Amino acid sequence: MVKSLALKVQDISFESGERLPLLVDTATGIPDFESTQYILTQQRPRNLSASTLRSITRAIMFGYQVLEVMGVDIDERITNRALFTLEELDQLANYFRQTQEILRARLRKSSQKSSVVRIRKSRRGLHEQTETVAGDSAAIRLIYFKGFVDWKVKKFLLGNAAKEGADTLWKALQSFAEGIEVRAPKKSRKSDLELPEGMSKEEVQVLLELIDPTSHSNPWKSAAIKTRNKLVVNLLLATGMRKGELLGIKVHDIDFKANEITVHRRADDAEDTRVIQPNAKTRARVLKISPQLAREVHQYLTKHREGAQRARRHPFLLVSNGTGNPLSISALDKVFSDLLVASSGRISKLSPHLLRHTWNDRFSELMDEKGVEENKELDARSYQMGWKPGSGTAKTYTRRHIRKRANDASLALQSLITGNKNYEK
Repeated sequence: MVKSLALKVQDISFESGERLPLLVDTATGIPDFESTQYILTQQRPRNLSASTLRSITRAIMFGYQVLEVMGVDIDERITNRALFTLEELDQLANYFRQTQEILRARLRKSSQKSSVVRIRKSRRGLHEQTETVAGDSAAIRLIYFKGFVDWKVKKFLLGNAAKEGADTLWKALQSFAEGIEVRAPKKSRKSDLELPEGMSKEEVQVLLELIDPTSHSNPWKSAAIKTRNKLVVNLLLATGMRKGELLGIKVHDIDFKANEITVHRRADDAEDTRVIQPNAKTRARVLKISPQLAREVHQYLTKHREGAQRARRHPFLLVSNGTGNPLSISALDKVFSDLLVASSGRISKLSPHLLRHTWNDRFSELMDEKGVEENKELDARSYQMGWKPGSGTAKTYTRRHIRKRANDASLALQSLITGNKNYEK
């Protein structure tokens, strides 16, 4: 097997609750030395989230694979006081836009080839590429790997500063950094045509029918799973919270007297046994829920959660029906993939985050109906979503709704001009 294909990102957790992603050789179980050293000495002290550390580690793994496809031995290049040619920088940036699947397939296909053949294939790959990741994702991946290479070179220079060629390597490093900055895809400001949209009202109605425990289209058999998954959808639709926030809710975060749920940020929570810990990306806040939704939560707690095998060993609200362990991110995602299949094409796409967009769409409509001033609307939206006051993200949804209002007004005007009395507002 190609060496870089044997690598995988593996999360480990400590008794303190801290999660640490490491690049591990699956054949030996031993962590890759240099990437581990880099994460532990350069990134972990910055108090980055586990998800960010995981992204950096994945970028390093991807970079190893790219270099292997290109036939570049980075350690040999550093020892020889050289890094990349301009052509290789172009190739590097190109490969970093490819999907992980394409790169792995290319590695497997070329595993028996010579380095010369791989280099030729990498040049042809500039024209053969068909599937790519988003420009923003490619840029982040490339910048993270640039940081790792920068550290490797500087570490080498610290031990060999007095030796001949140090200045040459330092200049090569500067050229490399500048070359990556130039070639990294720039983050583009989304146009109004790309603004996030939620589900249509018709699709929401289909979704509510699917999660009805009495519906023949409900994709689950167990009453406990039906109740839990209905609660999952209703909580996301009603509050607009993120899936990490939902999975992080503990029973004592719920105030049944006030009908409130407190969303907390609990990075490296020692009570969370999940290796990949769901977490809130946004600010802590208190969210109101309706009396009906509060009753649904209480019903789930008393009739279903308490009967789960290990549910009493931890405080998290949502649990796996079989083990009673805290519900995982992958299990939550499967709830939505099951619902999408069960919709039989009546819902075009579905995910937990899509319900967040849906909440924002309905919120915009409600603010219009009530005639709320835009600045007050932005403040209310920012609080509910967990964004800082004055967040530019809140304005994203306002822009989208302004576009919708403009289109509605245009249709109304067209109706008046053409005399179409059948136009419905």
